[in-house]
Amino acid sequence: MNLPGSNSLHSVTRTSVLLVVASWLMYLSVLSPSLATWDGGGMLNMSVSLVKEHDVNVAPAYGQPGRGGKLYGMWYPLLSVVAVPFVAVELEVARLTHLPETYTVAVLAIFLSTIIAACSVGATYYLARGVAWRN
Repeated sequence: MNLPGSNSLHSVTRTSVLLVVASWLMYLSVLSPSLATWDGGGMLNMSVSLVKEHDVNVAPAYGQPGRGGKLYGMWYPLLSVVAVPFVAVELEVARLTHLPETYTVAVLAIFLSTIIAACSVGATYYLARGVAWRN
């Protein structure tokens, strides 16, 4: 249905943002209260290591022996790098509230996964409408 102005770039951008917010709220409504995957813990462990030690070494449970006997993560580190600023904030929250770092960082990881999923919904819509808008 072609409404006047419905294909404008501003309209597509606005709808994309609304889709991100709506899908994020839906993801939050069905959110699991804990990390359900082993690789999620490994990602967090590497992020914490990057923030605290400025290194990619991980705990023995999440790594494999590598060069020089150091333990390196078994999973691709992209999400670990994306999570670094959020982990830094959560480590400060843990310090201020005297809560274990593992708990505060785990809460972050749960919310970060919903934010990434919601952004992918909006980006998909934006790209699809952008292609349709150009044609």
